[in-house]
Amino acid sequence: MIDLCCQLLKQKYLRRSQFWRGMNKIKHGFSWGMVFKVNNGKSVRFWDDVWKGESPLRITFLRLYDLSNNKLDVGSDFLVNGNWHINLRRPLGLQDLKLWKDLTSLLEGVQLNVAKDEVSWALEKSGLFTTKSMYRWFSHRGVVQKNLGE
Repeated sequence: MIDLCCQLLKQKYLRRSQFWRGMNKIKHGFSWGMVFKVNNGKSVRFWDDVWKGESPLRITFLRLYDLSNNKLDVGSDFLVNGNWHINLRRPLGLQDLKLWKDLTSLLEGVQLNVAKDEVSWALEKSGLFTTKSMYRWFSHRGVVQKNLGE
């Protein structure tokens, strides 16, 4: 019953508010600040979250992402019995095979366990989210500007 009440309030008030519209405009930025440690792989979006390397796999392996049939799946959907299974729209060409080898090398050694995935905020040394770091990221792409006279 509480969930239904929350949904009703969200529909009525949040969708039309300036705050909600603003949050929807910047929600993609949260993905760039969050870094995941994969455990069970159930909450880490395989292609879109930062969990292996310094950027989402869809950026690093754009060609393979374009060929993937499973763009929205989480990590645990791709790892079956210790082997990576990425459903592609067509067979890979020679150039794509090199990317595939690079991806599988990057993923080598990843094993899932029963613990929940962990997330930290990469834009703060503490690993904790702050609005200041988010604002700095959107304003200056994370570069801290200091006054020279100080």
